[in-house]
Amino acid sequence: MKSRMLISMLVIALAAAVIGGATMAWFTAEAQIDEGNVATFTAGTLAVDVDGEPTYTPMPDRKIDNVNPGDCATVCWDIVNEGSKSAELRVKINAGWVGEKLNGENPVAFFAPKPDSGWVMYEVEEGDDVGIWLYYTGGPVAGTYGDNDPVVVPLCLVVGFDGPTMGNEYKGAKYNIGGEVQAVQATNGAPAAVW
Repeated sequence: MKSRMLISMLVIALAAAVIGGATMAWFTAEAQIDEGNVATFTAGTLAVDVDGEPTYTPMPDRKIDNVNPGDCATVCWDIVNEGSKSAELRVKINAGWVGEKLNGENPVAFFAPKPDSGWVMYEVEEGDDVGIWLYYTGGPVAGTYGDNDPVVVPLCLVVGFDGPTMGNEYKGAKYNIGGEVQAVQATNGAPAAVW
């Protein structure tokens, strides 16, 4: 009985506190921030481009449009950070022979980043990013903020054609190599979060 009476009194006290608190008056004021005093934040830009046609450096006395088994050449692209933000770069390589019959389990064309170029190659075998990737370890690549000139990063790959396994079925065949350049802002942990 005493506990019921105590609970009833607590409920009445709580109701009185809620009603009293809701009917109290508070002094307030408002002020507007004038248009001239508004803080403006402008987002930076992130844009990359592959500048111009690739350049080729074949072996002496060789041409890239007349490849022999055992030949190798270097192909280079210039990647340009045209955005205002510093960026980390990676490239997903797309390479293969034109015609499915030549893209079997016995590849005869190989490629790798030129030594000391700042690029490393890795392979992703699962998930959305499956494929061969190149990551630029010389970054971050500076942006154009503050009237800086765009930074050009050369991507040079050494492409080789295996002599013993490149048989007659490759006569006149074409091997294409290209890719997709990706950039992500270099700050606030974005490369680790995105890649």
